Amino acid sequence: MCESCQLTTEESEPVGTTLLKDLKKQHQNWSFKNEFEIQGVGCLCACDQPCVFALAGMNKPTYLFANLPAERIATDILTLGEFYRDRANGLVPNYKLSEILQ
Repeated sequence: MCESCQLTTEESEPVGTTLLKDLKKQHQNWSFKNEFEIQGVGCLCACDQPCVFALAGMNKPTYLFANLPAERIATDILTLGEFYRDRANGLVPNYKLSEILQ
């Protein structure tokens, strides 16, 4: 998760940091929490398209999502993680994604 993402310069906390906190909070009660590491990075270099996160796994493709809302998306991200986990090749069909992640 990009911790630097900001929608405006007036924000007290970058929206990327806000989303990361929400995601980590929901991750604590997630049934797959021991299989996924949630971490922030300084910047994912997509500054004109905040919020941004990447999903990567061993021997699986890496997904990069951008232009995401900072609120009410953590559950969608965790659901994506479940689909990603369940697919041996890591390829998640677009129709499996929530509308906001499509």
